[in-house]
Amino acid sequence: MKKTKTRSKILQHEQEPDLKPFLRGERYYVSFYINGQQFQRSTGETEYHRACAAARTIYDTELEKRTSELSGRQITLEDACTEFLAHLRVEHPDGTYSGVTEGTWQMHRTMTRRMQGWKTANGRTDKRVPVQGLMAPDQFLHHLTQEDVNTFVRSLNADYSADAFKIHFYRLKTFLKWCLSKNDFSKKVPFACPIIDMSEEYYTVNNQSIFRPATKRNRVFTDSQVDEMLAIAKKSKNPSNHTMITLLADVSIRHNEAARLEWTHVEWANNRVWVERQKGSPSSYVELTNRLRAALDTQYQVSGTGQYVFPSETSKTGHRSTKNLNWFNTIMRKLSDQPNSPENVEKYGSKLVPHSFRHTIGSIAAEHLEVQQIQQVTGHKSLKMSQHYAQSRTDAATKNMAAIRNQMEAEKRAKQIQLNADAANDQTQPQLEEFQTG
Repeated sequence: MKKTKTRSKILQHEQEPDLKPFLRGERYYVSFYINGQQFQRSTGETEYHRACAAARTIYDTELEKRTSELSGRQITLEDACTEFLAHLRVEHPDGTYSGVTEGTWQMHRTMTRRMQGWKTANGRTDKRVPVQGLMAPDQFLHHLTQEDVNTFVRSLNADYSADAFKIHFYRLKTFLKWCLSKNDFSKKVPFACPIIDMSEEYYTVNNQSIFRPATKRNRVFTDSQVDEMLAIAKKSKNPSNHTMITLLADVSIRHNEAARLEWTHVEWANNRVWVERQKGSPSSYVELTNRLRAALDTQYQVSGTGQYVFPSETSKTGHRSTKNLNWFNTIMRKLSDQPNSPENVEKYGSKLVPHSFRHTIGSIAAEHLEVQQIQQVTGHKSLKMSQHYAQSRTDAATKNMAAIRNQMEAEKRAKQIQLNADAANDQTQPQLEEFQTG
């Protein structure tokens, strides 16, 4: 009568394995089968009796491992995405999340939505737009194949510019790595993380070539456009628009950083403002320009009693939302040269957006400062980002930038005074000649 195996309900064996070690070189090896799959392992022993004991230990360990692999927890893509976002939301004692900022967490959330086959319309979760997903949300993750991963990566490549695709790709890779690291269900995941090579004209994803899209060109504002925008914003119903444009134009600050600015961050006596940087960049003080200080003085009369410089009664956060850009688009439509018209967008390759002010300041800084100083001005976490503008970091860099802005304003006023004087001379000269002739 055959002996019944109770070691595992999943793994059934017809007979007890032959664990007799055999000599190969100086050490003994053992060979055995589990569910039809052959395993050959070194016992690490040079004596036969010790090798026999080691062979049993090796077999039991491998059997337990294979049992765990086949009995791992089944989980759907939707549940995996929920657990992944909760994992990122784990708060550390210092008040930070699991290695990510709030903005990065939101980008991960956007990726998990897209993996499930939808994205939001205009930031509204109640309006879902179907897109190419990784797999159906109710499908089990162990049904995901490598071709599914590659197809999803190709869809990202088709929908985004080169820079945006790179960001979304690494969000996907972070999720897949997390799935493979989960002990309770990773054993049932048959795919591998995609490997990408962006060094050539073509992306290489898991040895498959994908055409690399052109990098979107960064546009900058001209001085005349900034002046016209300030004039239009000053006449608008919301006076904070003028302050926001002045802040974006004079300080290398991201739009979401500007929206979160608090009055406690403004140090009037020292003529500077504390900027809490996003995207992992170090927070720092930034020197105020003359016109920015004047704009903040005006804004303080409107919202100085509240917490935020740009308050909002309709926003849950209490400050102005960066998702609603109707005010900015309205101002852009009123500009005389129509920079965001379809013709100009096609000509220059992109639209002018609030973030374009950062590129404008970076371009101005590149003409006067060196790369480490540009990093201080822009607040980039990596020096490589600042090298987009130019190629020595000093504590006076932000003061230098404010001085550059003030000098540019002074030169502009002096030039305008000279033009007015020349125009007045042109008008009086004919009258003088007529008087002398008479």
